[in-house]
Amino acid sequence: MPSLKVLFIGGSGIISSACSWLAVARGIDLSVLNRGHSTHRPLPPETTTLRADIRDPGSALAALGDREFDVVVNWVAYTPQQVQADIDMFRGRTGQYVFISSASAYQTPPGRVPIVESTPLRNPFLEYSRNKIACEDLLVAAHRDDGFRRRSYGRRTRTTGPGFRSTAAGRPSPACGRRDVRHHRLLISSSRSLIEFSR
Repeated sequence: MPSLKVLFIGGSGIISSACSWLAVARGIDLSVLNRGHSTHRPLPPETTTLRADIRDPGSALAALGDREFDVVVNWVAYTPQQVQADIDMFRGRTGQYVFISSASAYQTPPGRVPIVESTPLRNPFLEYSRNKIACEDLLVAAHRDDGFRRRSYGRRTRTTGPGFRSTAAGRPSPACGRRDVRHHRLLISSSRSLIEFSR
């Protein structure tokens, strides 16, 4: 069976760099498109690196050439305009588009707890969150209107990793994961899955 062909846009952040190493370890044929400005989280040597700025469609298209992917994951999409550019760029050349959203998109303050995946999306306090909601709405419309294959949203709550500590109001944040010291694994839980990042 041929390897799954995946494109990460970004790929050098706290979460995405860990996912890059995990993807390669699991036999995924990984390409990463970014500007190459970050060097403190190196990519796996097996990665195909595409140097381009995703905000510049001309340079991104030139770097992509005629490549097609089973999955495209954009780690750095924040506005509907950026997501629309992805829809235009990857329509017909990917089987699945993964948008990284945010748990802050959920109803704030919540009407009921616990917050679950079916909790309404509404946050009148943060423009960042409203933009993430608008991005999700845009992808739903694109799927409904012309079949654009959006399959997943990652609504994360906290970010942590080597050299990074998430804080809230200047205090250490509640734990969002736990490290299994014996096996050198970081386990991150969500409402839908348990993701294991092996070091």
